[in-house]
Amino acid sequence: MIQGNDDNLPFGININDKDKSSTRIIFAHTNGLNAGTDAHSLYEIVISSQIYNASVLLLAETNTHCKNKRAYDNLRKTIVQYWKGISVITSETNLSWYSIYKPSGTAIIAKNKVRSRKLKSGEDGHGLGRWYSLTLQRRESRMVRLIPVYKACNGPIDPNKKMTALTQQLIILNSKYKTIESIPSLNVTHLITFTNDLVRQKHEIILESDANKQFVSSRGYDARLCSKCKLLDPIDQHNGITNEPNIFIRGSQRIDYIFYSKKTSSIIIACGIPSFGYISSSDHRNIYIDIYLA
Repeated sequence: MIQGNDDNLPFGININDKDKSSTRIIFAHTNGLNAGTDAHSLYEIVISSQIYNASVLLLAETNTHCKNKRAYDNLRKTIVQYWKGISVITSETNLSWYSIYKPSGTAIIAKNKVRSRKLKSGEDGHGLGRWYSLTLQRRESRMVRLIPVYKACNGPIDPNKKMTALTQQLIILNSKYKTIESIPSLNVTHLITFTNDLVRQKHEIILESDANKQFVSSRGYDARLCSKCKLLDPIDQHNGITNEPNIFIRGSQRIDYIFYSKKTSSIIIACGIPSFGYISSSDHRNIYIDIYLA
């Protein structure tokens, strides 16, 4: 099934078609997990992921201060109603914070069968909360690294408004650098360095990018990332880009992506982009990818 580009049709391999021996990963741009109230956004994603046999959730723009005990406990309480034996790891900026709502952030939620393969995890080393990564053990000492990435929308920055993701990053970066030409450009430079370090360590990489921008082959931050790190797009490789759908409900283009390293090609089985509202009520479509971990 390859449809898309017409109202709200799915694109790629049908999400109901899953090889029983594969591990399903769902990437979701959440627009916040509502951890201060009923965690409804997370509730939707977890229920849908149970229905569609996902074992890993990679979440971007969680907008949650997960180091707040009430927020973290509420997230775990919501998840364990449906997923037992979970691992939850999150990223956010290292600025002091007092409310549960905190713009930006990512999370990885893994079921027990995947958690048992966990070797190590690591947060954005610059304290900017842009990504978290999880390393899973495969056969013959091979390792696959899962990395959800959130890139804040570019725009005007008011240093007096600490609440935005960009302003949080600016406050931290101003303490480290004398001048900053472009936060988005610096963000992708850091991500390229991080990703290439993993490539040199022979990791198989699956990177989910909440890019907030269309991929353009000759320019753009994701194009630069793919060029420098030699990453591929499984949606393109498996399904082509003819009739590729919009990802943002009020947009006309795809602005969220999954990328993988060439070394990872042999373990990718299927991928697709479900319709809006199929997994969650977010204004972004989700993306899924099925891989072999054996």
